[in-house]
Amino acid sequence: MGRFIGFAILAIVVLFTLAILFRGESVLDDAVSQMQQAAQDLTPIVEPPEVEEEPTEPIPEKLLRPLPDLTPIYSAERRANLRTKNRYYIYIADSDSPRPHAKIQYLRLEALNVVPVEDSLYTLIPRATVHATVHYQVTSQYVTETEARNAALLPNVFQETLFFDFAWTDNQWVICRERFDHIWKSKGRRESFLARRPPHMKLVEHQFQEFPIVDVLDEPVPAPSDNPVSDNPYGSSVSQTTP
Repeated sequence: MGRFIGFAILAIVVLFTLAILFRGESVLDDAVSQMQQAAQDLTPIVEPPEVEEEPTEPIPEKLLRPLPDLTPIYSAERRANLRTKNRYYIYIADSDSPRPHAKIQYLRLEALNVVPVEDSLYTLIPRATVHATVHYQVTSQYVTETEARNAALLPNVFQETLFFDFAWTDNQWVICRERFDHIWKSKGRRESFLARRPPHMKLVEHQFQEFPIVDVLDEPVPAPSDNPVSDNPYGSSVSQTTP
């Protein structure tokens, strides 16, 4: 009987001890949770700074003006090509030579590219630069024009791209004389190519005879002053092929 009472007392002590331990663990967990919550409350929340969008500058009204319809220029390509074939001119190949005259004969218009001039958006007169690529042959030089006219063409075929400007004025597209008559001052260009400028100009007049060649003076649109009108250079590129 005494042994049973001893075991009962021991069991009660063990249970009481376990209860104390579990209660202590629960208290410890509560304390840890409270400390973590307090730490979170004390930690400052850093939010990323708001990025301010830069205000977009309003586009000047003049930039919104649409470019006039380029269809009349594009439509002229077929007629220009027909007018190019077998067109020839007698020109002065070398004024210092005793045999100054030569003939240039055009074979075809290979391509016609029309490029709107962006700088003309700052003027009241829109412009478009035309790149007309032509193929041609020339003869040797002769004393008289008649000899040059009847001479056989040399085998070399030249390809040259002619640059000139169209401008929109008086509700029509015209060829700009100040660009068209521009003197080619390209360093390193051979005199033989420079001598062919007059027949090239005659060819363009013939190709685009529906468009008058006039003096066109740009009238700048008021403001902004930081967008000046730049001078678009006029010139040509030349290559030579042998059939």
